[in-house]
Amino acid sequence: SVEMFEKSLIFSLMIITTGICFISVILGLVFSNHIIKPVIRLANSVNNMEKAASLTAQPVFDGKDEIEILTYTIESFRLRVHELLGREKDFSSDVSHELRTPLMGIQAAAENLLLNNDDKNRNQVLAKRIERRCSQMSLLIDSMLAMAKDPDSLENDFDNIKLLEVINDQIDSVS
Repeated sequence: SVEMFEKSLIFSLMIITTGICFISVILGLVFSNHIIKPVIRLANSVNNMEKAASLTAQPVFDGKDEIEILTYTIESFRLRVHELLGREKDFSSDVSHELRTPLMGIQAAAENLLLNNDDKNRNQVLAKRIERRCSQMSLLIDSMLAMAKDPDSLENDFDNIKLLEVINDQIDSVS
């Protein structure tokens, strides 16, 4: 009967040990899923950022936990990078167009100057046009460099524009 009691005790201990192991595995799975769920949510959010329909929409910030904060930060950074890349693309196309226009004017005036050696008044007009185009080119370069800066770093130092001068410059540029 002591042997029977021992067998019964060992069998009970084995069942209890097996039960504890089984419960431990179940609780481990439940807790690990609970712990890893926010990380999976973050990975899915970052993955979905690439497929986002709107590239300019601000991310929603709930701030419930660290993962929400991290997701918001990553999405904000992605939007900022997209904005900067767009600005760079616009800048490049603007630079190409804006710098070619005065160069064409300088080239045309120089060609006219070479062809009209005998008319001193006309030569003087063409030389002034070349000088004006060079000044315009210098201002354009300064403007383009200012555009390349981060808009937040620019000061509010706007100059008054004299509309008549702008119109006359445009008329001179086509004549």
